[in-house]
Amino acid sequence: MLAPDKLFESAHAGKWPRVLNLQGNDDFLRRELRDLLKAQGFDVQFKDMKRKGPESVDEDLSCSTSLFQSRSFVWLETQAQPERWSEESRRVWARMVERADGENLVLCVHVSNADLEKKTSSAKPTKKDVTEVGAVFRFEVLEGEKATWLSRMNRKRGAKLGKPELEHLLGLDLDLMNLDQLVELWTLGGDTWARIGVSYVPGERQAREQSVANPAYAWVDSFLEGNPEKGVKMLGRLISDGQDPLPLIGLLSKTLRIWATLEAGGTPRGEAPFLVDKVRRALSSYRPTKNPSSARGQRGVDTNRGARILQAAAQVDVWLKSRPVDAEGLLVRLTTLSV
Repeated sequence: MLAPDKLFESAHAGKWPRVLNLQGNDDFLRRELRDLLKAQGFDVQFKDMKRKGPESVDEDLSCSTSLFQSRSFVWLETQAQPERWSEESRRVWARMVERADGENLVLCVHVSNADLEKKTSSAKPTKKDVTEVGAVFRFEVLEGEKATWLSRMNRKRGAKLGKPELEHLLGLDLDLMNLDQLVELWTLGGDTWARIGVSYVPGERQAREQSVANPAYAWVDSFLEGNPEKGVKMLGRLISDGQDPLPLIGLLSKTLRIWATLEAGGTPRGEAPFLVDKVRRALSSYRPTKNPSSARGQRGVDTNRGARILQAAAQVDVWLKSRPVDAEGLLVRLTTLSV
């Protein structure tokens, strides 16, 4: 399985495989791929097949082109690995593959819920049942690959940020979508914005282990600690310094996703080990400060606390992006959910 940067390097050079298979999902990579396809004149024909393979009606996608664009990219998203498709789906796919040429027609099967860590031998197709899926690419970015993508974001905007600035952004431990937004804001606003937006001071290097001194990190920690008083205090400092609320929600959501995964008994994938360990330690030492609610377990611990706060943070993110709201009020209300 090839890393995602290999796909983009080849595609930027105009070299597309006739058939490709994407494993996993990343919102930033999804957006970047769509933008690249548009820039290269592809008519993107997308269909979510849910838990199935292609059906006879889907075959038409490989037979038509737009009135304005002669190149077609057929993007079929599914939750079923190709080796688990029905015989009919495999026959339909085989006929679609015959038409793909990598120039006028590119076929893509995208397994968005792929478990990239646990591949069992029983899931492998037999030689007789091989379904052609072409080049296979991981469609998720690992923690160690973030620096490469951050450099790409910077070059895309004229490479105005230097090594110290990029290292500072990496230390924020955000997902690619939020990092991309911060690179754009920093490029536009310069160090004056960065001093407020991401607590960056030129000439000073902040060690990752010292990041708790940053009120934004202390605010996130208040959720893990179940300490809304501390959270509201840190939030007040951030707001008085003119902090943009969207990066705050992005920073918080990173921790909450790990939290919810651990809470459900899962293993976070593609996350920084130090952050996963930090969340795990916080969960094991958490003691509620209020009376148990109906959602809490027998010992008074809310067994869905992380998922509950993650859902609330996602709603706040939607409101901030879609309507005129009292951002400070929403963040204060969210902070009080930390218990």
